[in-house]
Amino acid sequence: MTFKEEKKILIVDDQPENLQAIVNCFSDKDYNYKFLKAPNGEIAYRLALSKLPDLIITDWDMPQMNGVELISALKKEMLTSDIPVIMCTGVMTTTENLNTALQAGAADYVRKPIDPLELTARVYSMLCLSDSYRQIKQQKAEIDEEKNKVEALFVQSELAYLRSQVSPHFLMNTLNNIHALIDVDAEEAKGYIIILSKLMRHLLYESERETNSIQIEVDFVRNYVELMRLRFEGKVDIQLNIQEALPACSIPPLLFTSLLENAFKHGIGIDKTSFIHIDIKAEENNFLFEIKNLIPDQSTSANKQAGIGIVNTRKRLDLLYRDKYELKITERDNVYTARLKVPFI
Repeated sequence: MTFKEEKKILIVDDQPENLQAIVNCFSDKDYNYKFLKAPNGEIAYRLALSKLPDLIITDWDMPQMNGVELISALKKEMLTSDIPVIMCTGVMTTTENLNTALQAGAADYVRKPIDPLELTARVYSMLCLSDSYRQIKQQKAEIDEEKNKVEALFVQSELAYLRSQVSPHFLMNTLNNIHALIDVDAEEAKGYIIILSKLMRHLLYESERETNSIQIEVDFVRNYVELMRLRFEGKVDIQLNIQEALPACSIPPLLFTSLLENAFKHGIGIDKTSFIHIDIKAEENNFLFEIKNLIPDQSTSANKQAGIGIVNTRKRLDLLYRDKYELKITERDNVYTARLKVPFI
């Protein structure tokens, strides 16, 4: 059987007559093979990198670079690591020697003197195997591409979820507080309306971007916290510490929404003096966000809801940063701490 596409076979041997003997094994039929020749492993290595053959047949005992050294060198290169290699030898034929060749990465071996029928069968088998592997590799690449598309859609859905984290209850409570404030201090109420409009603009428009400046995201946190101050009317110790002169870098939008939401939703007790302390700063090439809150007596369902928010946050961070971020959650001395470190973009 022949292949539709021409197959390139690199043959390596320091004896010209051995090179020709291998070529002659395929001369009486149309195998659609193109042969490349090299007198030693060093030249074969360079040829393999430049021509990327479909199969390599190499002698073992050669000057400059022998067959095992050639195989080892090819396996270390990304471009050539998947090329199958047949070891062809008449000297190193003990079981121990052949195991050495196979462990180095040889896919198969034939002994000299060469049996043409055996060689043609093994070559055809290796080329079929190589084709199958390449098809699997191509299919994997296509699957990975589809996976990346799905992950991108997941990131978008996570963003939509994060936008919804600023819940209707929060908006209703904030509007009710502003409404009550109008009768007491109309000018201050107007200021809170402006803050609320900035927060909503960020959720509706600025969070659509792939990245925002650090200042824009910090302003969102600042506006969120100011509205929470109004909502809890001094009943909660809320502190927001922001480092001056943050670097002019970018980060993805809404990285901290779930952490903020969890703290204000699950970190405020009824009988105990609650607190929420937030620190934002830059450290070398990283952006650090840390939020601490009291752990009040909570129901299991509340703890579960808080856990879901953290799980979703980790999923999004995994998609955005892979292993280049740190999110540490600790509970100590009745204090819940979430510390997030992400690199600048």
